[in-house]
This record gives sequence, structure tokens and C-alpha cells, in this order.
Amino acid sequence: MTSKLIACLIYLALIVIWLMNPGTQMAQWIAWVFIALVVAHFVEFLLKKNVMQAAGGSMANHFLQTMLFGFVHWKPLERQV
Repeated sequence: MTSKLIACLIYLALIVIWLMNPGTQMAQWIAWVFIALVVAHFVEFLLKKNVMQAAGGSMANHFLQTMLFGFVHWKPLERQV
């Protein structure tokens, strides 16, 4: 849970920086980082979908958690299965 809290704080900080610096190169880089994270986490979901199915629970929840936290979500599930 601590890792997820840290990830949320990092996301929040990046969003604040992005909003406070519109049109700057920093804001553009932050936007690209978010795009890269969305793509990477979507690929992670596709690659680890079988682990999440084996763990049970809502696939919609697993998808959302993976899109937000990536391996921080599915790695503990992988150990359980």
C-alpha cells in the first residue's frame, strides 16, 4: 500500500507541475511521460492478464489498478498464484 501511496503522490506532483507551467518544455515532457506510462501499463495488463484472472476478483479493478500502478499491483498477485 505504501508503494501505491508514493505513486499517487508522484502523479499528483507531476500534475501540479504540469498545470503550473502550461506551454513550457517541462509540461510537454510531463505529458509525454504520462503517455508513455499509459502505453506501458496497458502492455503490462495484456502480458499479465492471466495472472490477474488466476488471482480472481474484478478484471475491471485489475485493469484500473494496473493502469495506475503497473507492476506494483500485479507483482504481489503473481506471488500468490
